[in-house]
Amino acid sequence: MNQLPSPSTEEIASRWRDAVSRTVGASRAVSILYSGGLDSSLVAVSARELAKIELVTVGVPGSRDLVAAEEGARLLAMEWVGRTIERMDVERVFASDGNLFAGTSLASRAVLVGLALALEATHHPNVLCGQGADELFLGYAHFEGLSPADVFRRREEDLDRLLSTDWPLSISLGERRDKVLGSPFLESDFLTFGRALSVDRLRAGRGRKPLLREVALALGVPEELANRPKRAFQYGSGLERLVRARSRSG
Repeated sequence: MNQLPSPSTEEIASRWRDAVSRTVGASRAVSILYSGGLDSSLVAVSARELAKIELVTVGVPGSRDLVAAEEGARLLAMEWVGRTIERMDVERVFASDGNLFAGTSLASRAVLVGLALALEATHHPNVLCGQGADELFLGYAHFEGLSPADVFRRREEDLDRLLSTDWPLSISLGERRDKVLGSPFLESDFLTFGRALSVDRLRAGRGRKPLLREVALALGVPEELANRPKRAFQYGSGLERLVRARSRSG
């Protein structure tokens, strides 16, 4: 794939705003699956110009995601819904959707169970999330230390897996709950644009996802949220622990 010359922050931000607009579409009210971190805060800040927004977070009692999301919603001055998850909720999702999880890893099952429960907590039929941000903008630890060629190859592998397996499963979970799930990061035009960004442009800065942080700050995401360290959803929510305990108990 041909890589783009280094686009300006303003051009990337403009492409992003267009992607959010197309993803929101004609929706007058949208729920956003919210962790209080960079990706979901960027979605929230961008979407609130287009529709009425509620931020929705799930996690076990006292989980890091619930604490961070409540604080993030306060910083953004946006409506927030927090729902605590218990073992019985996990069992219920496995009973209704376990057939979708066949062959998935423990981490994937934890993410999918959490997604199902978050979708159930939303009040609007149209739901946005930040899926695809870590793949497009190099948010995973496994990108560190790789050569540009290996980063590009690994990113394509991650995106192919997301688009062929994880994202279709996520959409199916939404459909089973009468929800339409979308992600601006996976909007067709933005996905094509993002896949063509050079590794050098993506890595221009410190830490993980420096380019996305740069865009987020330019679009008005508070610095505290743009710079929060990433914590995978299955761990930040506490879902991995519940799903692992279920697997051990048979």
